[in-house]
Amino acid sequence: MIDSMVLTEIVHERDRQDAKWGVRGHSPKTWLPIIGEEFGELCQAINKTQIIQYREELIHVAASAIAAAEAFDRAVEKLEN
Repeated sequence: MIDSMVLTEIVHERDRQDAKWGVRGHSPKTWLPIIGEEFGELCQAINKTQIIQYREELIHVAASAIAAAEAFDRAVEKLEN
């Protein structure tokens, strides 16, 4: 079962990202470094044993991946219409 608290945090992070940068319709090649940067921060938190930061970065990675999937779906929908 998926923890609803985690999903809620991911939704809040998505909202924060959209408020900060707007809805982003990047290509997959542009999303790769964005998600890579978030993953890099996750790796740094692990290497520095920053447990709280580690969890926050997991949420950021998940939210960024969801944003990329949403952008992909919008692009496909635009092509279909």
